[in-house]
Amino acid sequence: MTKRQLRLFETAPVTMAARVRAVVPDDALIATAQRLPPTLRLGATGWTTPRWDGWVWEQARSSGVLAREGIGPYAKHPLLRTVFVDGALGLARDSDALARLASATPETFRFVVGADPALLWGRFPNRGGEGAPADNPLFFDPAAMVQRCVAPFIDGLGERGGVLLLRVPSQDARALGSRRTFPQRLHRLLRALPAGPRYAVELRDHKLLSTEYADVLADCNAIHCMSLHPSMPSLEKQAEVTRPLEANTVVAVWSMCLHFDYRVARGNYAPYNAIVDRDTGARAALVSLLRQANELRKDAFVLVDNMAEGCAPASIAELAETLAN
Repeated sequence: MTKRQLRLFETAPVTMAARVRAVVPDDALIATAQRLPPTLRLGATGWTTPRWDGWVWEQARSSGVLAREGIGPYAKHPLLRTVFVDGALGLARDSDALARLASATPETFRFVVGADPALLWGRFPNRGGEGAPADNPLFFDPAAMVQRCVAPFIDGLGERGGVLLLRVPSQDARALGSRRTFPQRLHRLLRALPAGPRYAVELRDHKLLSTEYADVLADCNAIHCMSLHPSMPSLEKQAEVTRPLEANTVVAVWSMCLHFDYRVARGNYAPYNAIVDRDTGARAALVSLLRQANELRKDAFVLVDNMAEGCAPASIAELAETLAN
C-alpha cells in the first residue's frame, strides 16, 4: 500500500492487507445484545477511530481505511445498530455515497444523519480572524434544506434512514432572533419540510430551550434530541421542558463529559481505546430515560461519542449491560 496519506473519503484502492475485519464478539456480548429491546438502537457518533481494535475492529486501521471500509464491520457488532453521519462531511449531502454506506449494512441497521451545518448558522462566525461575521442567507432555508439534506437522506438511505438531525450550534443569539422569534423561524422550516423522515433538533445553547420551542416540535411532529453536552442543562431539565416521551421516537446524543472542554477531553482521552472517566450521572440519566421509553414501546436512538468517557464502544457496552439487566 502506498505510504502517501489518503484523504478521509478518497476512493483510492486498498490492498487486501488493509482490509477491515470485524472483531468476533464473545458469547456474553451476544447475550447482552439479545436481552435489549428491539426498539433500542445504540451506536457511536462515527466509525473511523483506529484504536477501537478489540472493541469493533480485529486490528487497528487508519482513519482513511475505516472511512472507506469500516461501516460494514462496524454494523456487524451486535450492539451497534445505528451510527451518526456528520453533516459537515460531504458524503452526508451525496445520495450515492449514502447509498454505498447503506448497502454495506444489514436491513435492520439505521443511520442518523446530521443536516448541513451551513444551513444552521444564523450568522457565520469570524473565521481565522479574517473579515467580520456575515449573515447567512441560507439560514433555515427550506429549499436548501431539502436539496442538501432531505433529498440525499431519502434517496440514498431509503428504509435505512433513521433520523435527520438538525444540530443548531451555539452562536450569537442575535443571529437567531430572540427566544420568541427562534421558535417561529424553526416552525416555518419544519412545516416546509416534506413528510417521511423523522426530524430531530439538537440545541447547543441552553438559552434556546423553552416551552415555545417544545410546542413547535410537538406541532411539527419533530423530536427534541436529548443532548448530554456542557452547553445544555441536565437531561432531567430538558425532559421537563420538552416532554420527550410524548414524541414517537426518543433521540439522545452523549457528546461530552460535562466537566471538560473539548480540547482538554481530547488530550485526556486519546487514543480512545478505553474508558478514562466514567460519568455515573450521565449513565443514570440515560438509563432512566431509555427504560421509560421501553415501557412505552418507543423507538430510541442513542449515539455516544469518544469524548463522553474516552471510548464510545466501551461506554455503549457498559450502558447495554445495565439496560439488559
